Amino acid sequence: MSKTEPTYDSDLARWADLLRDISARGLCYSKDPHDIENFHRIQAIAREMLASSTGGIDGRGQQMPWVEMLFRRPTPVIYGDGALIDGNGAVLLVQRADNHTWLLPGGALEVGENAARGVCREVREETGITCTPTSLVGVFDEPCGVACFPYHMYILTFLCRVDTPDTSDFVLPPHEISAAGWFEEDALPDALYPGVSLRIREAFKSWRGEQNAYFDGVRDVPTRLIG
Repeated sequence: MSKTEPTYDSDLARWADLLRDISARGLCYSKDPHDIENFHRIQAIAREMLASSTGGIDGRGQQMPWVEMLFRRPTPVIYGDGALIDGNGAVLLVQRADNHTWLLPGGALEVGENAARGVCREVREETGITCTPTSLVGVFDEPCGVACFPYHMYILTFLCRVDTPDTSDFVLPPHEISAAGWFEEDALPDALYPGVSLRIREAFKSWRGEQNAYFDGVRDVPTRLIG
């Protein structure tokens, strides 16, 4: 097992993520000093649980201090990616520099940022390609642990029009992306990032006009998390 593909206790990570969410909501809305102190204590416990569940390593093989940002979020992380499909029916994919898996260009959306604009920003930052979102492919529920991360994410995938004239002129951030390329639907790379194959499949369906936006059906929350 490489250092970029750590194993972790998924049950403990889910508990930590739930406590993170509860404490972040409490710190966002509570005014009582005693309650605020207790929510900080809950956050400290959640940090210890998360570190214990991953051995101190996050889903990207990095040390855990960066999760201070995560602990300020009182909701699941919102992630956006762009499905750019050209006139030849090829989709744009990028290869991560850390674990060399392929996925749609995208990333975490920022507070105050329109979701579609955030996807444009992420695509441009990761590939140098400019695009315009034209429709929503779907809203994808990534429970804790599905995509190699010990926290819950919602992923918004947009079908995008390619605006850059030269679609082979990539500008890649080497610390994040090691390669980019266009792939036909039946010739995708073998090493796809966990969960991305569904989003690619739904993107091609949307591109062909076969269906409306995808969303996951109602998923029961494990009873251990809700009492």
